[in-house]
Amino acid sequence: MAGLVNDEESDRLASTVRELLSKQYGESFEYRFMEAFRNHVQHSGLPTHSIQFGSTWTPEFERKWQENYVLAFATRSLLAEDKKFKKAVLDETPDRVDLVHATRHYLERLGTVHKEVREMASPHTNRARETVRGLIDRYAGLHPGKPIGLAAHRVGENGDEEFVPLLLDWDDIRLYLIERNETLPNLSKRTVSGRTNF
Repeated sequence: MAGLVNDEESDRLASTVRELLSKQYGESFEYRFMEAFRNHVQHSGLPTHSIQFGSTWTPEFERKWQENYVLAFATRSLLAEDKKFKKAVLDETPDRVDLVHATRHYLERLGTVHKEVREMASPHTNRARETVRGLIDRYAGLHPGKPIGLAAHRVGENGDEEFVPLLLDWDDIRLYLIERNETLPNLSKRTVSGRTNF
């Protein structure tokens, strides 16, 4: 948010984001595990230690449809071989961790932080959008037709030039993504299935 807030406000916002992430870390084993597991995968190991295939009949006791599934696990004993894996997290890790469930839980928590960060940033992003919109409208009022492209032009003391595009296209995408991905509630409780209607 450089240029939209002063240094003091920027430091305050950054501190708040760190607090939000720390809160998720403190409240959720899956969050702590995935943070440590991500570092493990980046530097030391494989992303999956074991895979389990299975099937079940549904609805229960009726044996009407057979559903097949694949589960992926991380194994504590293999993580223990990585001396850089965070010991405090390893100590609370069960023998096997369901990676699909842990990943969904992790993303759910990150989604919570992301939503709060968007809300904190919205006064600044809204103000910036309105400033750019006002400049585009002002230009359009002076020149007939829709502006194809507009830019701010700055010339430094030594003659260096800088052009900054004044467009709302990317911000339109940001607004679309906010509407589409507002939150990820209960993601850890959801699953994707190829089940047909019955």
